[in-house]
Amino acid sequence: MGQLEAVHACTHRQRLANLLLTHASATGELRMTQQQMGFHLGTSREVVARLLSEWVNGGLIRTGRGTTWLLDSPALARLLEVEGTTG
Repeated sequence: MGQLEAVHACTHRQRLANLLLTHASATGELRMTQQQMGFHLGTSREVVARLLSEWVNGGLIRTGRGTTWLLDSPALARLLEVEGTTG
């Protein structure tokens, strides 16, 4: 039950970053639609789309039809650390 509680204590941003980092292939590719990501995280496609758009603009990822490519995995990992320490 501890793992479930930990997941729910995270922000949407942290949960999405974690999903990308843990489910992407070794080449940094994740074949999953925004709808599927939202379902997996228990949130809407719109929330996922907004966060992904922020990360595309920041150069962290690239998106295409049903696929997301991680361009800067260390930066995504830092998002987890920074948000984890700020509350």
